[in-house]
Amino acid sequence: MREAKPQALGRWSLPAGRAEVGESLREAAAREALEETGLVVEVGRLIGIYHSPRTLEGGSAVSFVFESTTVGGELTTTIDHPEVEFFGRARLGELMEARALRGRHASLALDALEAGEYLDDDVVVEVPPSEPPRHNPPVSGTR
Repeated sequence: MREAKPQALGRWSLPAGRAEVGESLREAAAREALEETGLVVEVGRLIGIYHSPRTLEGGSAVSFVFESTTVGGELTTTIDHPEVEFFGRARLGELMEARALRGRHASLALDALEAGEYLDDDVVVEVPPSEPPRHNPPVSGTR
């Protein structure tokens, strides 16, 4: 899909975003796909984790890419996502060549998917929140 926000610079990207409080990575992936494309997806195996320490927008990003299957919905555009399409390897290559992809992980993930390479689920460990301290911690600089 192509986002309307200026920092996307008119480039195409996979549906993406942040997990909401209490949401698993798979739940976040399904929600983002629905919000950004109108498609209901069944999120499958983890294909890869891709880290970009410096993005063109000036930040950094970590992307978790999952194999997903469309199980419902309808391809839909929104004000925030005015263009939504499916395209294959050839078009992906054209977009890479034209520097019209937001992030290089889409191509790497497709390579891994085609090679049948996946990450084990235990590579991401979900942990509960920290517990509050039992007493008031000392103020910094005092003992």
